[in-house]
Amino acid sequence: MYGQHKITLMCVSGLLWLAGPLIAAANVSSDTLPEHDRDVAALAAELSAEDADTRARAVMRVQDLGRCHLLVKRLIAKLYKDSWRLSDEELLPRPRSEPREPDPRNREVVARMIEGLDDIDAENREWAARALGRLADPEAVVPLIDTLSDEHPEVREWAARALGSLGNPRAIDGLEALLGDPEPEVREWAARALGGIGDDRATPALLGALSDQSAPVREWVVRSLGRIGDIGAIPDLIAMTDDDNADVREWAVRVLGALADLRAEKALLARLGDAHTTVRAWAARVLGEMDACD
Repeated sequence: MYGQHKITLMCVSGLLWLAGPLIAAANVSSDTLPEHDRDVAALAAELSAEDADTRARAVMRVQDLGRCHLLVKRLIAKLYKDSWRLSDEELLPRPRSEPREPDPRNREVVARMIEGLDDIDAENREWAARALGRLADPEAVVPLIDTLSDEHPEVREWAARALGSLGNPRAIDGLEALLGDPEPEVREWAARALGGIGDDRATPALLGALSDQSAPVREWVVRSLGRIGDIGAIPDLIAMTDDDNADVREWAVRVLGALADLRAEKALLARLGDAHTTVRAWAARVLGEMDACD
């Protein structure tokens, strides 16, 4: 009997020893334990719901918890994983054509194209501006600036495009004036050209163009502000994450991610509940790549 009691006591003691960590774990604050995957999935579903009120309530919950809360971190990790298709795309792609060194063998052609900017035929002036953008000779900068006031919008547009390719800061004033052009395509290319030049002296004018009625213009203003990288634009870029147009919101999120400023955290969390899938995906990627929590 004694032997049996001894064996029983040893078994009980062993079970208590094994149960010790489980008992201790049960006494740990629930805030330190991982949230169940079902909670994360449920919150993710609410953020992508068709009903705007459901998304809004989920966004408020996420914002109240903050990016560093365990549940939100797990949510971002899930959404970031789901946005894998964006993983190879740059937040802020570089311009397609970087400024090139002029070829001295083209000087004669450049001279003829500069003369072509004064041609009586608008189509010839347009093609002269196109050619000068490709030839990339600084001698064309001043004539192209003068061409920004051409009476034909196609000529103004291609002059702006050429100046963006040349990347010379002397064109800033003329391009800023073109942000008020009556044609939205011209305004768009003025904004794109200012981004191509990349000088922060253009920041105030670009900020003023964020209220343009044309969504493509607003999108390229946002993108150009990102290329310039002036952190003074961050409050305005945060406001653009709530733009009526999904493409504008997407680029505001991407630019804020490239600038990596924590002031944008609340606005980025709000975009996790955006009505458009791509905006939600970029918000998740940007939040997933932000600095780790302390």
